[in-house]
Amino acid sequence: MMRRFSLVLMVAALCCTTASADSSTVTVPEASAELARPILDLQRHWRECSGHANVAGCDIASQNGRQSRIGKLLYDLTKNSTKVADEALVVLMCFHIGESQEEEDAVISRGKRMLPLLRKYQHVVPVVPARDYPKSMLNTNDIKREKFVGATQAIQGNVRGTWDDPKG
Repeated sequence: MMRRFSLVLMVAALCCTTASADSSTVTVPEASAELARPILDLQRHWRECSGHANVAGCDIASQNGRQSRIGKLLYDLTKNSTKVADEALVVLMCFHIGESQEEEDAVISRGKRMLPLLRKYQHVVPVVPARDYPKSMLNTNDIKREKFVGATQAIQGNVRGTWDDPKG
């Protein structure tokens, strides 16, 4: 009986620690938020429309257009080599914005200068000024941890991107 109680307490403590690990927030600097907002706004609208093809502006052509614009904005951001863009890319790693991993590859390819930003956002929820994105847009803690740990290890191992990782 005592073992079971101890096990329950340990599991409860672990759950509380895990839940609170990503519950604190950090406000994204305005300059970086300006670069992330258009991508996040399009993604929010795309998510809101998913499954509602009969709603005005949510037809397949509009959804495909949104995905194309997201891809173009992401591509443009990956070509921007400023510190402001660095931070915007790491902020985007906190959100589910698609399956392409472009933001993660861009972070990895920029190398060691990205490590402080990865540490800054790894265990917090980014707050983008002038927007209130739904929590459902954030990556789960497990996915976020996998992305951030993977990017950190790739940078430390001099890997050029997720496509270049010999571990798969």
